[in-house]
Amino acid sequence: DILGLEPPAQLTSVTARIFANSTSDFDFVRFIDKGSEDGIVVGQPVVSDQGLVGRVTLVDSDSARVALIRDPTISVAVRVERTGETGWVDGQGSGPLKLRMPGERLPVFEGDRLVTTGSSSPPDIVVASISEDAESGVNFGLVADADPANEFSRLRFVSVLIGWDPLTITEGDLVGETPPEGIPEGDL
Repeated sequence: DILGLEPPAQLTSVTARIFANSTSDFDFVRFIDKGSEDGIVVGQPVVSDQGLVGRVTLVDSDSARVALIRDPTISVAVRVERTGETGWVDGQGSGPLKLRMPGERLPVFEGDRLVTTGSSSPPDIVVASISEDAESGVNFGLVADADPANEFSRLRFVSVLIGWDPLTITEGDLVGETPPEGIPEGDL
């Protein structure tokens, strides 16, 4: 693998080159030079050596479209690596991601890493890091900004994780991960 990534057990990866890269702050997709002929299907996670990039949303025989995690329609189930508490991050466009954790939670601190939980992508892939300290509010839980692990404008190559069934959920994956109503279907 050109990125030097080891895919999680029972998965393989396909390295792809990004061939269409917008300069717009309002474009949250990238196009890669691998497609269904390479085993890529809609819903598969896309990663770089820095962490989670997004997910495949459209596939042709020799290319695919990837929605970046900054896309406002994307939510990713995450775990705060330091505390183990779970929540999700929402894409906010060109700004930071937004961490949401319902209920009373331990505070998060600047630099805390957020990793995937394993419910809709393999576990423990770095997603983002907290931008500034935040604490739970009395009635609304914890909300904090988080900087994506990837610098999307610099991405040239990514790996698509082949063999991950985004509909397979293992026991314990959803504990504490119930997003509020209105989170779009097809989330990461």
